[in-house]
Amino acid sequence: MTPLEHAERHLLLQVGRTIVTDAGVIDDRSARRFSSATGRSPRRDGNGELLVSPLFLTATREWGVGDELAPDGTTLTDVGLPGHFEVRVIGGGQDLELGVPVRVGMHVTVHAKVVGLERKEGRSGPLLTVNIERRYVDGDDQLLVLCREARVVR
Repeated sequence: MTPLEHAERHLLLQVGRTIVTDAGVIDDRSARRFSSATGRSPRRDGNGELLVSPLFLTATREWGVGDELAPDGTTLTDVGLPGHFEVRVIGGGQDLELGVPVRVGMHVTVHAKVVGLERKEGRSGPLLTVNIERRYVDGDDQLLVLCREARVVR
């Protein structure tokens, strides 16, 4: 069995299973650093609360301390990963649906699951497309961001 076939078997076991992760509270310092890094000035809502770009959630979700990284730089602690097989994982893009405004002080929970897996024949050989859905919600379970992302495994 090839490494890609092993990875496919491993990924098929993940389809439909939801992993819930406590992402913690969005702190002022991280929000300001993200604003600075993206070249955007922090904004406030009508009540003076600091608003955070919804991209903050998807861009910083792997900034956790102590995350183990694979040789290709991807985290080993996420859904939709092929396990410890000798394959490469490449980002295949994201589609974002925005919900309520994201604010400093919000407590965020992430619901992530593999929603599909497709085997394809590419120009350089077989590959897998892994489709992941990640829902970021606040403490009241209101949608902040729905991220549909694809990963390519070869």
